[in-house]
Amino acid sequence: VTRHDASYYELAPTQPRTPLTALSTIPPLNSLFLFHPHMGNCMGSAGGAGGGGGGNFPEEKSKVFMDITIDGGEAQRIVILLHGDKTPKTCANFKALCTGEKGFGFKGSSFHRIIPDFMAQGGDFTNGNGTGGKSIFGGKFEDENFLMTHTKRGILSMANSGPNTNGSQFFLCFRATPHLNGKHCVFGEVESGLEVLDALEAVGTDSGKPRATCKIEDCGALDDSSEAMRHAGMMRGSGGKGTGRAGAGLFFRGPDANAARPC
Repeated sequence: VTRHDASYYELAPTQPRTPLTALSTIPPLNSLFLFHPHMGNCMGSAGGAGGGGGGNFPEEKSKVFMDITIDGGEAQRIVILLHGDKTPKTCANFKALCTGEKGFGFKGSSFHRIIPDFMAQGGDFTNGNGTGGKSIFGGKFEDENFLMTHTKRGILSMANSGPNTNGSQFFLCFRATPHLNGKHCVFGEVESGLEVLDALEAVGTDSGKPRATCKIEDCGALDDSSEAMRHAGMMRGSGGKGTGRAGAGLFFRGPDANAARPC
Protein backbone atom coordinates (compact mmCIF):
# COMPACT_ATOMS: atom_id res chain seq x y z
CA VAL A 1 0.00 0.00 0.00
CA THR A 2 0.95 3.60 -0.24
CA ARG A 3 2.72 4.60 2.96
CA HIS A 4 2.26 8.17 4.12
CA ASP A 5 4.10 9.35 7.21
CA ALA A 6 3.13 13.00 6.95
CA SER A 7 -0.36 14.33 7.43
CA TYR A 8 -2.80 16.00 5.11
CA TYR A 9 -5.95 17.13 6.92
CA GLU A 10 -8.18 16.11 9.74
CA LEU A 11 -11.91 16.63 9.36
CA ALA A 12 -14.01 17.37 12.42
CA PRO A 13 -17.80 17.05 12.03
CA THR A 14 -18.53 20.68 12.88
CA GLN A 15 -15.15 22.36 12.50
CA PRO A 16 -12.87 23.36 9.62
CA ARG A 17 -10.04 21.02 8.74
CA THR A 18 -6.80 21.81 10.57
CA PRO A 19 -3.31 20.63 9.66
CA LEU A 20 -1.93 17.70 11.61
CA THR A 21 1.73 17.71 12.58
CA ALA A 22 2.10 13.97 12.08
CA LEU A 23 0.20 10.80 11.50
CA SER A 24 2.36 8.02 12.88
CA THR A 25 0.57 4.90 11.66
CA ILE A 26 -1.56 4.08 8.65
CA PRO A 27 -3.17 0.63 8.61
CA PRO A 28 -2.21 -1.44 5.55
CA LEU A 29 -4.90 -1.50 2.89
CA ASN A 30 -4.89 -3.56 -0.30
CA SER A 31 -5.99 -0.65 -2.40
CA LEU A 32 -4.77 1.88 -4.89
CA PHE A 33 -5.19 5.25 -3.26
CA LEU A 34 -3.81 8.60 -2.21
CA PHE A 35 -3.95 9.08 1.54
CA HIS A 36 -6.45 11.56 2.93
CA PRO A 37 -6.83 10.92 6.68
CA HIS A 38 -10.53 11.68 7.12
CA MET A 39 -11.47 9.27 4.32
CA GLY A 40 -9.89 5.98 5.36
CA ASN A 41 -9.87 3.28 2.68
CA CYS A 42 -11.02 5.03 -0.49
CA MET A 43 -10.52 2.39 -3.12
CA GLY A 44 -10.70 -1.32 -3.74
CA SER A 45 -8.00 -3.88 -4.35
CA ALA A 46 -5.72 -3.17 -7.23
CA GLY A 47 -3.95 -6.49 -7.46
CA GLY A 48 -0.26 -7.27 -7.48
CA ALA A 49 2.59 -5.90 -9.45
CA GLY A 50 3.50 -7.28 -12.81
CA GLY A 51 6.18 -6.85 -15.41
CA GLY A 52 7.68 -3.43 -15.83
CA GLY A 53 8.62 -3.74 -19.48
CA GLY A 54 11.80 -2.43 -21.00
CA GLY A 55 12.80 -0.41 -24.00
CA ASN A 56 14.04 3.04 -24.87
CA PHE A 57 11.75 6.04 -24.41
CA PRO A 58 12.04 9.55 -25.85
CA GLU A 59 13.76 11.82 -23.33
CA GLU A 60 11.94 14.97 -24.36
CA LYS A 61 8.99 17.03 -23.30
CA SER A 62 5.69 16.56 -25.12
CA LYS A 63 2.05 17.54 -24.80
CA VAL A 64 -1.22 15.67 -24.58
CA PHE A 65 -4.81 16.80 -24.24
CA MET A 66 -7.95 15.63 -22.54
CA ASP A 67 -11.41 16.88 -23.54
CA ILE A 68 -13.54 16.50 -20.42
CA THR A 69 -17.30 16.73 -19.99
CA ILE A 70 -19.01 17.24 -16.65
CA ASP A 71 -22.53 15.90 -16.26
CA GLY A 72 -22.86 15.63 -20.05
CA GLY A 73 -22.04 19.28 -20.69
CA GLU A 74 -19.80 20.84 -23.29
CA ALA A 75 -16.30 19.39 -23.53
CA GLN A 76 -13.55 21.47 -21.96
CA ARG A 77 -9.90 20.90 -22.76
CA ILE A 78 -6.92 20.36 -20.50
CA VAL A 79 -3.48 20.47 -22.09
CA ILE A 80 -0.79 18.64 -20.15
CA LEU A 81 2.95 19.10 -20.48
CA LEU A 82 4.74 15.77 -19.98
CA HIS A 83 8.29 15.97 -18.63
CA GLY A 84 9.77 13.17 -20.68
CA ASP A 85 13.20 14.67 -20.14
CA LYS A 86 12.94 13.61 -16.49
CA THR A 87 10.50 10.68 -16.54
CA PRO A 88 10.61 9.20 -20.07
CA LYS A 89 9.07 5.80 -19.27
CA THR A 90 6.18 7.16 -17.20
CA CYS A 91 5.45 9.77 -19.86
CA ALA A 92 5.57 7.19 -22.66
CA ASN A 93 2.98 5.12 -20.79
CA PHE A 94 0.66 8.07 -20.21
CA LYS A 95 1.00 9.39 -23.74
CA ALA A 96 0.21 6.00 -25.29
CA LEU A 97 -2.86 5.70 -23.06
CA CYS A 98 -3.96 9.13 -24.33
CA THR A 99 -3.53 8.19 -27.98
CA GLY A 100 -4.93 4.67 -27.57
CA GLU A 101 -2.20 3.36 -29.86
CA LYS A 102 -1.98 0.07 -27.94
CA GLY A 103 -5.68 -0.64 -28.40
CA PHE A 104 -6.75 0.66 -24.98
CA GLY A 105 -6.53 3.83 -22.99
CA PHE A 106 -8.21 6.75 -21.27
CA LYS A 107 -10.80 7.73 -23.89
CA GLY A 108 -14.32 7.19 -22.54
CA SER A 109 -13.19 6.71 -18.94
CA SER A 110 -14.05 8.96 -16.01
CA PHE A 111 -12.53 10.61 -12.99
CA HIS A 112 -13.78 8.29 -10.26
CA ARG A 113 -12.43 10.14 -7.23
CA ILE A 114 -12.43 13.92 -6.69
CA ILE A 115 -11.72 15.62 -3.35
CA PRO A 116 -11.86 19.42 -3.11
CA ASP A 117 -8.59 21.05 -2.06
CA PHE A 118 -6.77 17.78 -2.76
CA MET A 119 -6.94 16.11 -6.19
CA ALA A 120 -8.92 14.50 -9.03
CA GLN A 121 -8.06 10.87 -9.79
CA GLY A 122 -8.73 8.95 -13.00
CA GLY A 123 -7.23 6.39 -15.32
CA ASP A 124 -9.20 3.28 -14.34
CA PHE A 125 -10.51 2.52 -17.81
CA THR A 126 -11.28 -1.15 -17.03
CA ASN A 127 -13.37 -1.03 -13.84
CA GLY A 128 -14.09 2.66 -13.40
CA ASN A 129 -13.89 2.54 -9.61
CA GLY A 130 -10.21 2.67 -8.77
CA THR A 131 -9.58 -1.08 -8.73
CA GLY A 132 -8.44 -1.48 -12.34
CA GLY A 133 -6.54 -0.04 -15.25
CA LYS A 134 -3.25 -1.24 -16.69
CA SER A 135 -0.02 0.08 -18.14
CA ILE A 136 1.17 -0.40 -21.71
CA PHE A 137 3.87 -2.71 -20.37
CA GLY A 138 1.51 -5.56 -19.50
CA GLY A 139 1.47 -5.03 -15.76
CA LYS A 140 2.64 -2.65 -13.08
CA PHE A 141 5.91 -0.81 -13.48
CA GLU A 142 8.45 0.72 -11.15
CA ASP A 143 8.57 4.22 -9.71
CA GLU A 144 10.81 5.86 -12.27
CA ASN A 145 12.10 8.53 -9.89
CA PHE A 146 10.97 11.26 -7.53
CA LEU A 147 12.92 14.12 -9.10
CA MET A 148 9.85 16.36 -9.36
CA THR A 149 7.53 17.10 -6.47
CA HIS A 150 3.90 18.00 -5.79
CA THR A 151 4.46 21.74 -5.64
CA LYS A 152 1.30 23.36 -6.99
CA ARG A 153 -2.15 23.17 -8.52
CA GLY A 154 -2.14 21.26 -11.80
CA ILE A 155 0.67 18.80 -11.02
CA LEU A 156 0.19 15.39 -12.69
CA SER A 157 1.33 12.33 -10.75
CA MET A 158 0.89 8.55 -10.69
CA ALA A 159 -1.47 6.84 -8.26
CA ASN A 160 -0.22 3.55 -6.88
CA SER A 161 -0.81 0.80 -4.32
CA GLY A 162 2.69 0.96 -2.88
CA PRO A 163 6.23 1.19 -4.16
CA ASN A 164 6.73 0.19 -7.81
CA THR A 165 3.04 -0.50 -8.59
CA ASN A 166 2.27 2.07 -11.29
CA GLY A 167 -0.37 1.18 -13.87
CA SER A 168 -2.62 3.71 -15.58
CA GLN A 169 -4.23 5.58 -12.70
CA PHE A 170 -3.14 9.17 -12.22
CA PHE A 171 -4.18 12.26 -10.33
CA LEU A 172 -4.20 16.02 -10.91
CA CYS A 173 -3.46 18.12 -7.84
CA PHE A 174 -5.74 20.95 -6.76
CA ARG A 175 -3.00 22.31 -4.50
CA ALA A 176 0.53 21.55 -3.34
CA THR A 177 0.58 18.13 -1.66
CA PRO A 178 4.07 17.75 -0.20
CA HIS A 179 3.06 14.73 1.91
CA LEU A 180 2.99 12.75 -1.37
CA ASN A 181 6.58 13.57 -2.30
CA GLY A 182 8.78 10.50 -2.53
CA LYS A 183 5.74 8.22 -2.73
CA HIS A 184 4.17 9.12 -6.10
CA CYS A 185 6.02 9.85 -9.32
CA VAL A 186 5.34 13.35 -10.67
CA PHE A 187 5.71 13.43 -14.46
CA GLY A 188 3.73 16.38 -15.82
CA GLU A 189 1.63 19.45 -15.20
CA VAL A 190 -1.37 21.25 -16.63
CA GLU A 191 -0.15 23.81 -19.15
CA SER A 192 -3.58 25.22 -20.03
CA GLY A 193 -7.10 24.53 -18.85
CA LEU A 194 -6.77 25.14 -15.12
CA GLU A 195 -10.37 26.35 -15.29
CA VAL A 196 -11.32 22.74 -16.08
CA LEU A 197 -9.71 21.74 -12.78
CA ASP A 198 -11.95 24.34 -11.16
CA ALA A 199 -14.99 22.64 -12.67
CA LEU A 200 -13.80 19.20 -11.57
CA GLU A 201 -13.10 20.42 -8.06
CA ALA A 202 -16.56 21.98 -7.84
CA VAL A 203 -18.23 18.55 -8.18
CA GLY A 204 -15.90 16.79 -5.75
CA THR A 205 -16.88 15.63 -2.29
CA ASP A 206 -15.09 14.81 0.94
CA SER A 207 -15.94 11.15 0.38
CA GLY A 208 -14.27 11.33 -3.03
CA LYS A 209 -17.35 10.28 -5.01
CA PRO A 210 -18.04 12.96 -7.64
CA ARG A 211 -21.48 14.58 -7.65
CA ALA A 212 -21.48 14.43 -11.46
CA THR A 213 -19.95 12.20 -14.12
CA CYS A 214 -16.62 13.65 -15.25
CA LYS A 215 -15.75 11.88 -18.48
CA ILE A 216 -12.72 11.98 -20.76
CA GLU A 217 -14.56 12.25 -24.07
CA ASP A 218 -11.41 12.45 -26.14
CA CYS A 219 -7.66 12.56 -25.61
CA GLY A 220 -4.46 12.34 -27.58
CA ALA A 221 -1.07 13.84 -28.37
CA LEU A 222 -0.58 17.25 -29.94
CA ASP A 223 1.98 19.82 -30.93
CA ASP A 224 1.94 23.55 -30.35
CA SER A 225 0.38 24.46 -33.71
CA SER A 226 -2.50 21.97 -33.47
CA GLU A 227 -3.27 23.06 -29.93
CA ALA A 228 -3.30 26.75 -30.85
CA MET A 229 -5.84 26.09 -33.61
CA ARG A 230 -7.98 23.85 -31.41
CA HIS A 231 -7.99 26.27 -28.49
CA ALA A 232 -9.01 29.17 -30.74
CA GLY A 233 -11.89 27.12 -32.12
CA MET A 234 -13.10 26.03 -28.69
CA MET A 235 -13.00 29.59 -27.37
CA ARG A 236 -15.03 30.85 -30.33
CA GLY A 237 -17.55 28.08 -29.81
CA SER A 238 -17.95 28.80 -26.12
CA GLY A 239 -17.91 32.56 -26.44
CA GLY A 240 -14.79 32.66 -24.31
CA LYS A 241 -16.68 31.53 -21.26
CA GLY A 242 -15.12 29.32 -18.67
CA THR A 243 -15.70 28.11 -15.16
CA GLY A 244 -13.85 30.48 -12.88
CA ARG A 245 -12.52 29.36 -9.52
CA ALA A 246 -14.17 31.15 -6.65
CA GLY A 247 -10.99 31.16 -4.59
CA ALA A 248 -9.58 29.26 -1.68
CA GLY A 249 -12.01 28.59 1.12
CA LEU A 250 -15.16 29.31 -0.87
CA PHE A 251 -16.61 25.81 -0.74
CA PHE A 252 -19.54 26.22 1.62
CA ARG A 253 -21.12 23.69 3.91
CA GLY A 254 -24.65 22.75 2.87
CA PRO A 255 -27.41 20.39 3.95
CA ASP A 256 -26.20 17.71 1.56
CA ALA A 257 -23.74 15.39 3.30
CA ASN A 258 -21.74 15.27 0.07
CA ALA A 259 -21.40 19.04 -0.25
CA ALA A 260 -17.89 20.46 -0.26
CA ARG A 261 -16.80 21.98 3.02
CA PRO A 262 -14.71 24.98 4.03
CA CYS A 263 -10.95 24.44 4.17
